[in-house]
Amino acid sequence: MPPHPSLFARAAAALLRLAVCVLPCRAATPPEPLPGQAAAALPSAADRLKELREKFGPTFHYEVDDKLKLIFAAGADRASLRAVRLRLADHAGALKRELFPTGMSDYVTVALPREWKGSAQGFYNPHERSIISRSTGIQLIHEFTHALHWDDMRARAQFHQNWVIEGIATMCESSGIIEGRLVPRPNHRLKIIKRLVKGDDHVPWGTYVGWTQKQFMKAPGNHYAQAQSMLTYLHATGNLRKWYDAYVAGFAADPTGAAAFESVFSKTLAEIEKEWAAWVRDQPLPADPPAAAPSTPIVPPATTP
Repeated sequence: MPPHPSLFARAAAALLRLAVCVLPCRAATPPEPLPGQAAAALPSAADRLKELREKFGPTFHYEVDDKLKLIFAAGADRASLRAVRLRLADHAGALKRELFPTGMSDYVTVALPREWKGSAQGFYNPHERSIISRSTGIQLIHEFTHALHWDDMRARAQFHQNWVIEGIATMCESSGIIEGRLVPRPNHRLKIIKRLVKGDDHVPWGTYVGWTQKQFMKAPGNHYAQAQSMLTYLHATGNLRKWYDAYVAGFAADPTGAAAFESVFSKTLAEIEKEWAAWVRDQPLPADPPAAAPSTPIVPPATTP
């Protein structure tokens, strides 16, 4: 292997390595660096744009958004790309106000290919700082949320539990932005969690919040739905920011998030779970929910930094 493979050669290798974790999953070998460690030097924005042009050719549209720190290579037309940029700007602004105050620390490439092979719908590679997405809808917002969350984790020298990482991304994936605020909207995952709760088949919170990625990905459809619902419940009760602040403040003592729940709600985790289950049962199903395949999980570090 040459000493300095191109960005997209490495990204393609990462996609193949990660795609096996969609259905089914096997343990992935985590790349460095971990959150809290210095990132390897990446090419400049101009050099990364050049690599994108070499990768996708002259028929794609290329743009650099210096405010968002995003570098685009899109198979869509310019009008569609402009709409994508506006949506991502709204999403980034809302999440900066509500969860991730640090914003992007460095440029991220966003590739939107015309053709797609493989079962994975897209992924975010935090070590290459690259998003590849099959669509400009649910999947792109899901992966973009991962990018924002990763930079927040890096700034805090933390790597959050899988249910938190995927819960935030799935809560946001179908969301709207109204007056600059995030408004989660139900999608195909609500039907799944309602079925699980009705049959008392969801994973008890005390067990679920401590799961490893391997455990989480044994039934990703069910477990993504539960993560989405738990984070959406925090938002619906007005406790999302309070919980996240408590979670990151107490992360060293309890990385699972259970203590943050109990602190914010002033109840036991079992009591909160019972109230959440009642809330899930009361949620109406959308008439025509948008659907998406489970996302490829973000790569976990081997050890806690």
